Amino acid sequence: MDTAKNIRASFKKLHGKIKSGKDISEEDLRVAFVKSGILEALGYEGELKDIRFEKGVKGKRSDLLAFDDYQNVVFVVEFKRPNEIELEQDFAQLWERYVKPLKAKYGLLTDGLELLLYERINSNWEQKLRVNLGEVTLSQCEEVYDWLKKPRIERTRIEEVLGYFERFDNPEEKVNLSTEIAQQYFFDRFELKEGSVFVNLVQKTIGLFDFELERSKFLKSAYNFWKISYAKKPEKVPENWRRIMDGIGLEATEENMWVLTAA
Repeated sequence: MDTAKNIRASFKKLHGKIKSGKDISEEDLRVAFVKSGILEALGYEGELKDIRFEKGVKGKRSDLLAFDDYQNVVFVVEFKRPNEIELEQDFAQLWERYVKPLKAKYGLLTDGLELLLYERINSNWEQKLRVNLGEVTLSQCEEVYDWLKKPRIERTRIEEVLGYFERFDNPEEKVNLSTEIAQQYFFDRFELKEGSVFVNLVQKTIGLFDFELERSKFLKSAYNFWKISYAKKPEKVPENWRRIMDGIGLEATEENMWVLTAA
């Protein structure tokens, strides 16, 4: 119940700010939405971790993406200027350009005064909620929390982890990289930069490699063979590589550069 109260208070705060404002832009609304506390009430930790902004697609933007811990999209929010929601057109943009390509579970349209929430069911959709944010009820906020809360997967419980990933055996749940936004999403997740899923994987692999190297004759032999036969060291170490190594306590020595390259 406390969570529902927090969500309702956040919605009413957003509604009050937008209703009393003048010349509200989509950017103003996006900022007000984030500052209202809605995302924290739903369990998201903020930009660079659980939230992404302004994903450009041919001049258009999916204004806000919310992710789970495995960087799959939970919901997308499309912001519109107050009293300018054109339901059929805006829903088509939200759905066809963002929700379906990214396989988001939910899509939201809001102008700060009203909220529309849709659920994706395979390639179909269902409107779950349409509400005036100044009149939202606690029971509606409880539903919003149940739908949009950040999923929590207990990683020490193998059945929970397997159950989560089993859903992607369904072709309807797999992201198709034929669309521009899906390609952008993929490269953003797997770019070799700080905080990306790929860098986290590389850092964990380096830790495992370092732990096993002196314990495994096969690993040591394979690593030495790789260095002699296939490895290529960059002439200049990219600055982001150095920061990645700093993040796991490795100095940018020649040997450690080989380890990073191998990982």
